[in-house]
Amino acid sequence: MEQKFYPSSNNSANEILEWANTKQETRVYLIDLNNDTREVEVGDWDNLTDDQWIDLSERQGYVLSLAGFQKAFNKEEIPYDTYLRFITIKLN
Repeated sequence: MEQKFYPSSNNSANEILEWANTKQETRVYLIDLNNDTREVEVGDWDNLTDDQWIDLSERQGYVLSLAGFQKAFNKEEIPYDTYLRFITIKLN
């Protein structure tokens, strides 16, 4: 869902800049254990940094919005042996 900004005054350039710099989105980063996970030892998933997790997930092509994850999960399209992490990222 897109965030909307409503300034509190007519002279709110600083408010707008502050809001623009804080726009964030939570995405679901999935890792398929059967796909290119050679560099991660079994049991080390919790030790990955968010950046490492994002990198591996993006290489596998498994990044979903919250709405996309909900739809895929409810349609049982997420494999049972997939690890996932919800990560909030800053938008440009």
